Amino acid sequence: MEKKQRKRLKRLLREHELLSKKMVEAKKALGQAVDYDPLAAPHPENWLEMGEGERIVLVKEYHRFAGLSLGSAKRDSVHAVVHCVIENQATMDVEGTRERLAKLQLEGMDRHEAIHEMGRDFLEDYTIEINRLRKRDTSS
Repeated sequence: MEKKQRKRLKRLLREHELLSKKMVEAKKALGQAVDYDPLAAPHPENWLEMGEGERIVLVKEYHRFAGLSLGSAKRDSVHAVVHCVIENQATMDVEGTRERLAKLQLEGMDRHEAIHEMGRDFLEDYTIEINRLRKRDTSS
């Protein structure tokens, strides 16, 4: 990438960050929930009151501000969606999710690492199920 392009991209990223911060400030002024920290469980009512899209944006923003981007918008989006799946399951305590989250933390993981571990398991189970359904559809 040329130096000129890199400079332009850095400027655009700074502008995007500034707009994101202004969005957060505006939401706070309106009394809306805006923070997401994977090291602490979100307030259940606030989390569930938000739309799924808003939750995903919050998770993406957390990772971006923390310097934890995966290098592409697509990967960052998938990562945020999986975070939200696990947070949703934990908030509603689907199939003992909270207990598993706590167990992983007792084993030495922080909450964020535990969400990633559970997210990997979720994606593995999802992939197995999709492949099973594909095989079933092609054999019928």
